[in-house]
Amino acid sequence: MSEEADMPGLSAKYHELRGTRDERPTLLDAGPERAVRRLTSAVFAINDAVIRDFGGRKGEERIRGGTESAIGAAFQVFGGEELHLDPFKKAAVIFRGITGGHTLVDGNKRTGFLTSALFLDEAGFPMPEVLPE
Repeated sequence: MSEEADMPGLSAKYHELRGTRDERPTLLDAGPERAVRRLTSAVFAINDAVIRDFGGRKGEERIRGGTESAIGAAFQVFGGEELHLDPFKKAAVIFRGITGGHTLVDGNKRTGFLTSALFLDEAGFPMPEVLPE
């Protein structure tokens, strides 16, 4: 499969990976440092799943720590103030960091999309069961 996202397939993968939300604390409850660690771990699990299910080259990070850096950018603070307050802006920074930074060997767009969707789900904005064509 090319990096052109198969949206129905990714939507199904998102709902499979999502699990039962009520059984675990949200990323937003964890605080920024824990949220970055948890999301970084989720990136690797999501990437493994999309490579396994949609194809691509499995591998390590292209640059050690690049994924954590891409996630951490969404939680940056300057002068004691968060730079990205809105969850949609945070999700956009996460998506851009993974896809633009090519932190992984393969599946960056698919992984970035699903990681952003996971973050938004945690923020109270779950992905619809069916995406518009």
